[in-house]
Amino acid sequence: MKNISYSQNFFKNIHLLNVLIKNSEITKNDLVIDIGAGTGTITYSLSHFASKVISIEKDKNLYKKLLNKFDSIDCVKVVNENVLKYKFPDVLYKVFANIPFSLTSDIVKTLTTQKNKPDDIFLFMQKRPAINYYGKPLTRESIKSLLIKTDFTSSIVYQFKRSDFSPSPHVNIVLIRFKKRRQSLLQPKDIKLWKDFISFTFNKSSPNVKKAFQIIFPDKIINNIFSFIKPNSSPGDIDINQWIKIYGLFKKTPPVRRQIVANFYKRLLYQQSKLHKIHRTRFDKSWKDNKPT
Repeated sequence: MKNISYSQNFFKNIHLLNVLIKNSEITKNDLVIDIGAGTGTITYSLSHFASKVISIEKDKNLYKKLLNKFDSIDCVKVVNENVLKYKFPDVLYKVFANIPFSLTSDIVKTLTTQKNKPDDIFLFMQKRPAINYYGKPLTRESIKSLLIKTDFTSSIVYQFKRSDFSPSPHVNIVLIRFKKRRQSLLQPKDIKLWKDFISFTFNKSSPNVKKAFQIIFPDKIINNIFSFIKPNSSPGDIDINQWIKIYGLFKKTPPVRRQIVANFYKRLLYQQSKLHKIHRTRFDKSWKDNKPT
């Protein structure tokens, strides 16, 4: 099995780490979770700023080293578990972590869809996916950015030097923040329809949203929508507030129209998983050694 130490870039700039945590609004009242704790560098720094730190590490060898390292530090709890299956606390908590980049999408989805969502999330992430999660105004919106923005605001906090890591990564790394909104832009009962609606419009809009809207909206509502967005807009050109407004119009349409998008998000995830499996099988013969359990 592939050694995890070769599949993760460990952070080594301790001074910078302490500055970032100090500026993160983490206080002695906070429970903070470190995901993919590795050698414990981030966990150790967090232990000086937070009330309690939960250090999650899947690799058994690293877990044993973490147990030994933090044996005498009472505020640190080390957990040997796959974070994708971890039962997160039912009290207020924050996340500050240098996650394995190969699991970025799964970890972000896990964190942002918890019933009790983190109050604040700081993740070390490759710059390109971080910008995609951030969306407008840095780049166009995506399905991922819009699904997150209903409950979180996003910001790029810092761009690291590649020399801050060991081994040095081949891509640029940033610290991205997802701060939970005081109030979600959607009611819990709307989440499923929202996911289906956004997935449908992104996948049926070619070259612009007009085609998708013509399938699910009557002409009168389409004219209303085009009074506050451009008719030739692509889905990514429309910001979160405009999308929420459009969704508000959609959920008032007759059930027969809402049925058009039913389960579209679930079907999209299934299609993506099949493509991912084919890609792994064709191009990475060792994927079975590295897949999350």
